[in-house]
Amino acid sequence: MRTVTADIADLPPGLDGTRIVQLSDLHIGPHLPAMKLQRIVSTVQSLAPDIIAVTGDLVDDHAEDTERYADALGALDAPLGVYVIAGNHDVYAGWNDVAHRLRQRLGNHVLVNQSRTVTRNGAALSIAGTGDPAAGNDAANGGVDIAATLGQVPAGVPVLALAHNPALWPALATRGVALTLSGHTHWGQLALPKLGWSIASPFLEHAMGGYEAGNSLLYINPGTGYWGLPFRLGAWSEITEVTLRRAPATRIEVGPVRDV
Repeated sequence: MRTVTADIADLPPGLDGTRIVQLSDLHIGPHLPAMKLQRIVSTVQSLAPDIIAVTGDLVDDHAEDTERYADALGALDAPLGVYVIAGNHDVYAGWNDVAHRLRQRLGNHVLVNQSRTVTRNGAALSIAGTGDPAAGNDAANGGVDIAATLGQVPAGVPVLALAHNPALWPALATRGVALTLSGHTHWGQLALPKLGWSIASPFLEHAMGGYEAGNSLLYINPGTGYWGLPFRLGAWSEITEVTLRRAPATRIEVGPVRDV
């Protein structure tokens, strides 16, 4: 469990204090214990967020594991909605099959190259979900179309973007997106957070933690599950609680973590 505060300049007053719980990279498959899934659900429910965001890699390899996701996490609810996007492993599993199963079980929670605008205390917030670079620009199969992702955002409305791969953040930031939540990197599953270093850092421009660029922020979740070997050191399994704050200047503050 980690708390992140996103200070956003000119955030409408009605959105001040909005809380988002982010799950990412669950990689659900036979290797992920049912008890861990239950702990994740219990933790999210106890936080009672305004929004729940699941930023890709729901399943590890097989579309049928979407059923395990729906069985375990399908009951999660939040006043402003629960939103799911594609990750590269969801693409590898067959995105159209994964998306069909999700929509059958969970309804209209899937956002891929789409946005939804919600209202809190009279203020509007657009939640936009991208596709994933693993499918290239083939938007019909879960690929990336940034123009379509932001195409329905009303003018002047702040945007919370969900983008599994943080490599998409620069394109979102240049289009004025206030906050992007990503995953994908796992922080290499081996990190030295105090030094701002992980195994992924030499290979990726944005590998771990929080970033700022002008009036745009990025947070990269290290994964709520794991991929490959069940090993993590310094990049602990995480549920992230992000709070939006109205502030004079845009900045991100990343708190310490407690393993889930």
